[in-house]
Amino acid sequence: MSSVLVQESARIAPVPVGWAAMLSSDPSTQVTLVAGLLTCIYMLAQLFLIVRRARIEREKHEMAKREHSITIAKLKAERERAGE
Repeated sequence: MSSVLVQESARIAPVPVGWAAMLSSDPSTQVTLVAGLLTCIYMLAQLFLIVRRARIEREKHEMAKREHSITIAKLKAERERAGE
């Protein structure tokens, strides 16, 4: 239990220090940091949307392949019945 507390406190310790440094910094630095943060959030959102779109396209492709194999199987069965 104590190792988890140490790990979590080490993980979040830089956050208040970073906020304190940002709030006491020059306003232009604050604007730059906020712009950088917003850009980072935008890029992560774009990455999420790209991954989501790729997953949707992959699922569509897999569904089309399944439907194609079913159609081919039906056509083969009809040919076999017609050939008898």
